[in-house]
Amino acid sequence: MMKKIIKKVTKIFTSNPPQVAHVNLSGVIGAGSKFEKGLNYDNVLPLIENAFKVDNLKAVAISINSPGGSPVQSELICNLIREFAD
Repeated sequence: MMKKIIKKVTKIFTSNPPQVAHVNLSGVIGAGSKFEKGLNYDNVLPLIENAFKVDNLKAVAISINSPGGSPVQSELICNLIREFAD
């Protein structure tokens, strides 16, 4: 009986648990301003790409803090995320 319990506990602690990646995006969507770089397809791509490369990935959490911006860039970023999610 004790051997079964030890085996079960060992399996729980030695197996790879599912991972959740987190991407934090902050700023105006689009070109931005002189003082702050905006969020656009080109600078979000490597962040999203790296998030989806995590081993044993179960989910990707994306936090976006933006006052708004370009609807075109918003759609490009949205499509990028959906492409990687598929």
